[in-house]
Amino acid sequence: MSIAALGCGGASRLGQAYGESESHSIGIVHAALDAGVTLIDTAAVYGTEGIVGKALADRREGLIISTKVE
Repeated sequence: MSIAALGCGGASRLGQAYGESESHSIGIVHAALDAGVTLIDTAAVYGTEGIVGKALADRREGLIISTKVE
C-alpha cells in the first residue's frame, strides 16, 4: 500500500474546474496509479466519481476507493 493518496476534489477536481477534458482527468488518475498510489478519494459532490470509475475500469485490483455523500 502506498503512503500517498489521490484526492479527486479540491480546487482542481482532476482539472475539471479548469475546463480540462475527461481524458485529461483520466490521465491524472492513471499517472497516480503508475506512481504507486493505491488510495483514491472522491465524492459525489466533487463531480469526479464517473471519471474515477472510467479510469479504474480495468485497474481496481489492490486499490482502496473512498467516496462519500452528505
